[in-house]
Amino acid sequence: MPEIKIIEGRKIENSHPIVDIILPVYKHPELTAKCAESLAKYTVNYNVIIVDNTNDNVGVVAAENLGIKESQNDYILIVGNDTEFDSNWLKNMFVPMQEDKRVKVVGSLFEHSTNYQTREHFGEIKEKWRLVPIGDVVNFSCTLIAKEMFDRFGLLDENFFLGFGADDDFCRRVFRGGYRLAINFQNIIYHEGRVTLKEIPDWEEKAKSEKEYFMKKWNIKPRK
Repeated sequence: MPEIKIIEGRKIENSHPIVDIILPVYKHPELTAKCAESLAKYTVNYNVIIVDNTNDNVGVVAAENLGIKESQNDYILIVGNDTEFDSNWLKNMFVPMQEDKRVKVVGSLFEHSTNYQTREHFGEIKEKWRLVPIGDVVNFSCTLIAKEMFDRFGLLDENFFLGFGADDDFCRRVFRGGYRLAINFQNIIYHEGRVTLKEIPDWEEKAKSEKEYFMKKWNIKPRK
């Protein structure tokens, strides 16, 4: 089994609720150290649950689930170890949930991303946050989730070993349950992206297989 390590971060009263940050890692300790340093500099009211896959790689999603099971608080944030943060980022992630009680999942805006969550995609943004259209998804590279969503809809689907489709799958479950997703526009998160994947043999083939599994699970027909 992967090694699990819990690090307690700074706590400040009268701030946002305590968040358990789930950090699955596979090799690249220098990235994990940099991520932890960035968290310590810019974050309060958090714990980091590091799930280290280096010696026993059970997969990204299984590692995330192990972290979720270790959580003792009402909010979980899933993040990659190739991520860096800026001032008040976690406090700002709560704003959509505070202003719209339907929102239970909040994604981030990235400096660059493999999906649409970038400043370049949205252009000039005046609002602090925006609801995600029903049926769309958020990338779980840095995502705040009310823990009750896992209680209601189950853990992440571990058939997505690398995670390709796990976020899409869970977002669909949340929508079907009558809840909403949002994106925080107040901060831009730096996410390197796919650094760890390149360490896994045949990762592109595995990713393709996972995407096909997602399509079959949700009975989605391929576009012609």
